[in-house]
Amino acid sequence: MKRVIFRAFGFIAALALFTSCTKAPGNGSIHKVESFYSSVKIEGETVSYTENKDGYLNGYGKGGAFVPALGKYMERQSTTFAKNGENVFNIYFLKFVDNNPPTKEDIKSVFRIGNYQFGNSSQFAIKEGIEIAYVDENGTEWNTRGDQTGSFFEVTDHALNTLDSYTPYTTSGKFSCRLYNQMGESMVVTDGTFKGRTVVYY
Repeated sequence: MKRVIFRAFGFIAALALFTSCTKAPGNGSIHKVESFYSSVKIEGETVSYTENKDGYLNGYGKGGAFVPALGKYMERQSTTFAKNGENVFNIYFLKFVDNNPPTKEDIKSVFRIGNYQFGNSSQFAIKEGIEIAYVDENGTEWNTRGDQTGSFFEVTDHALNTLDSYTPYTTSGKFSCRLYNQMGESMVVTDGTFKGRTVVYY
């Protein structure tokens, strides 16, 4: 398969009910260049992002929506890699929480060390878990909304952010998954790793 190059990420199929915001630090933020990164193999070819290299920055965001059919509020937290002000690779953490709007404790509870199932933020298949998405060089959007048999996502570290003051925590993990476009075509992602800024209260 042709090499995938990440470009602007619009996530056309995102749940329309979600309100969200995403932020990114300024260039030259005060930490080691290699502190925040993501690396994956897409169909066997390595694609990686490292903050302050090649124009990439590690952003962070939050969103959420009350889901009337379930009578619950879903909190959506994200860590993302961006270039030229546009998100290019997103990891979403989705969890139903007790309060609307969610409290700080609700938001902190979205993150934990251990294994996560894959979730879904689409309006008619909403589910807690992890959602990963990106756009290929042709502008086609791909995400994890499909069969994930044999896939996994594990948070291996979640700790106070001692590198800068943009977010209170950082989160690291590893994963493999299958990504789908709207035509039902799929791509295999293996050897995924990441470390990103996490936990956005407001």
